[in-house]
Amino acid sequence: MQRAHTEEYELFHRLTFLKSLQDITNKIHATDNVQQIMLDLSDAIRDQFKAEHLTLYAVTESKLEIQTTVKTGLKSFKDFSLPIAGSSIAGYVALTKKLVNIRNVYDTQELAQYTPKLEFRSKVDSRTGYRTKQMLTGPIVNANTGEILGVLQLINTREGDHFSAIMEDGMRLICETLAVAFEKRLKPAPVVRSKYDHLVIGGVLSAPELALATSSSRRKGIDLESVLVDEFQVSLKSIGDALTKFYGFEYEAYRADRPIPLRTKTFPRAFVDRHEWLIIESSDERLHVLCTDPEELIEHNIVANFFPNTAVRYSVTTRRDFHQTAADFYHEYDNGLSNDADYGENFSLGVATVAERQLLKRVHKTVSEAFHEKAIDIHLKQYYVPEKTASIMRRNGTVKKISGQVIIDFHVNHPDQTEI
Repeated sequence: MQRAHTEEYELFHRLTFLKSLQDITNKIHATDNVQQIMLDLSDAIRDQFKAEHLTLYAVTESKLEIQTTVKTGLKSFKDFSLPIAGSSIAGYVALTKKLVNIRNVYDTQELAQYTPKLEFRSKVDSRTGYRTKQMLTGPIVNANTGEILGVLQLINTREGDHFSAIMEDGMRLICETLAVAFEKRLKPAPVVRSKYDHLVIGGVLSAPELALATSSSRRKGIDLESVLVDEFQVSLKSIGDALTKFYGFEYEAYRADRPIPLRTKTFPRAFVDRHEWLIIESSDERLHVLCTDPEELIEHNIVANFFPNTAVRYSVTTRRDFHQTAADFYHEYDNGLSNDADYGENFSLGVATVAERQLLKRVHKTVSEAFHEKAIDIHLKQYYVPEKTASIMRRNGTVKKISGQVIIDFHVNHPDQTEI
């Protein structure tokens, strides 16, 4: 009776797993671009199999090797190749076109069950500090010709257990589906290369939209972030979340009320603008650094060279957030304007440029003083190109909506009709 229950549970578990996997295979069938498949679905495949890492290999033109793209440094990538031979796990799968499920890649006796020459290349683990244990590796084979097209490899289960027999069936199904895409002779690119690719993975943009934004950025000679924000209405938070996933550091948004640490003045403003890193919190033993590219700072020991024997916490931010923060820290908006002015809880400087933000503060200061002095009217005139429009704010609080990138002239009528 207990055995019947166990078999019934295993059947239910198998059907549930394969049904969930069907959604992924449907999405693979729905596109003819392998690069897009891996960009959109690599996370979903890992989650489905509860794996930590995924690698997709494609057979090279010589038909003698399989190749993938790997991250070799903080900002560097290179193609990594393995011979189609029995000396490596992925190479053995490509050679034999057989699925391999290994519980412990360091167990030489387990590896020898497949072939005496099979070995795990542990140099990668030694270099990165990562510990590989389980591997589920499947061949991607042309169903019509039997030709090997590639290899899909899953590394380490998140629970520390081995990949189950149900997952082996799932691997076969995924490989069969990927074979259809490979048959279209499309080259896969399984590694995320751009810090904005996670906008596509997260569904904020489609891949064609990101490609269009990139093209627009190059054509106009402006940074891609500005194009994404101004032309594609991508929020700074969405960009910040993508940066967090790419760099692995927490996103820190702009804050108008951020205290200014003493060490900020250690560096000239031109240095901060050029290198885009800034100390936002400091003590004798610890620094909090805001930057747009933490990998660059870490790789070249830039902060460590200035502050040896000091612990550093890095936060990543958008370029627009960064330069607004730097403007505050270096009193970009001085002339007596306070950074602590009360704009109301719903007011947001959002993605205002430096010039726009300075103008808004000037208008706010003048309006506040005018109301304090019991002015009759405050007139604000906006100039657009080529059109001109005007708005009037009265003491009762009524005002027409002001929007867009504007230049504002304003004057205040006092009871004696003089102007300031």
